[in-house]
Amino acid sequence: MAGENRDKDLYFQVEGIKYEDIAEMYDSEDQHRREKGLNSISIHASKTRSLAVGKEVTVNNHKIALLKYRGIVYAMDSKCPHMGGPLHLGDIEELGEAKLPCIVCPWHSWKYSLSTGEIKSPLYQNVKVTVYPVIVKDNGSLHVGFERISPDYFNCIMDF
Repeated sequence: MAGENRDKDLYFQVEGIKYEDIAEMYDSEDQHRREKGLNSISIHASKTRSLAVGKEVTVNNHKIALLKYRGIVYAMDSKCPHMGGPLHLGDIEELGEAKLPCIVCPWHSWKYSLSTGEIKSPLYQNVKVTVYPVIVKDNGSLHVGFERISPDYFNCIMDF
């Protein structure tokens, strides 16, 4: 989606989920330890802190993973294109010197850019996760953008 003109997207509100309902997946304490070359995790810290994961929602008849990283909400298809792993349950890693944030599939550790959906590892694959723009309103409501309305709205396949 990076570099694409998305001005004509149709935005659908995410029902029942607000900005504050999505767990922040960036832990500055863990990042500080990694920057100092410390790979161990405190046993005490892990007891008091639960692991943050994203949320899987249905918007415009699409299963979407919502992930919050450094205060930004990202939306992408919820299934890894490799073998269908649940991306909303993956970890986020910063890759390379640019510290590109990527979602890591919990099943086989394939890594996709949060902003573009492009695969970053393994490099020999040519797959991409569809990403969607997100607008956060002042009241915390989330709106996900699509290029078109799902045709299932008109085929009576959706549950209302």
